[in-house]
Amino acid sequence: MSANPFMNDTESAGSRYELGEQARELTESLAKIKDSAETLHVTDKRYCGHIIDGLKGVLGVDKEAEGRYRVFEEIHEKTKDLKTGVTRELDKIAASTGNILKIDETDINKVLTGITDGNSQERFAQLKDIQDQLGSYYHVFMKDRYENLNSRGRIKNRAEEAAQETPFLKRRAEEEERVLNIRDERISVVARKYSNRLGTFVEIVRDLNSKAKTFEVENLEQMEESFKNFNRAVVSVKNHIGPEEKL
Repeated sequence: MSANPFMNDTESAGSRYELGEQARELTESLAKIKDSAETLHVTDKRYCGHIIDGLKGVLGVDKEAEGRYRVFEEIHEKTKDLKTGVTRELDKIAASTGNILKIDETDINKVLTGITDGNSQERFAQLKDIQDQLGSYYHVFMKDRYENLNSRGRIKNRAEEAAQETPFLKRRAEEEERVLNIRDERISVVARKYSNRLGTFVEIVRDLNSKAKTFEVENLEQMEESFKNFNRAVVSVKNHIGPEEKL
């Protein structure tokens, strides 16, 4: 049988659905989610950089602790432990920045363009797949944020624990100088400087952690709202193209 010359391709495939509003809501929500994630990843990288810079002051004093003195050996040991612990946590934070969302706004527009009765089931399944991918990404992302929060806390704890031991270190430096009859206070000078640098590092970590937490809360709230808007838009698409049994 010949094709009906009075029926165009769109009509033969069924009614075409206009989903411009839903497409806009989906793409805008996705863009905001990606922006929030990228912003937090950039913040993580900057945080790591500032922590490394702050630690350099402590490492510099460690290099000044030259000589076979007991206190200097303690400084070397404590500095090594601090550096190892901080670096371990920074590596975890840096690794989380590699979690990239591999969904683009064009993927959504491609799915929602030209939906008809004939292809609505297939297209909605594709949209659901995108939603599932986004949900999985969001779950992993939030888990990473929790782990990063813990890492920042452990960095602060390590710095504070190291700083709390410095009063004892300074007293041992004075004692060692008396025993060795050292009058130029070469050991005490380094011990005091080490204590001061550790105190400065603690303040740097506390300040960075406070700023990171505030900034993170703001961005995660925006990200959560965008994620909810995305899911609402998916429901709106389903409602527009037909009842559940049709899909």
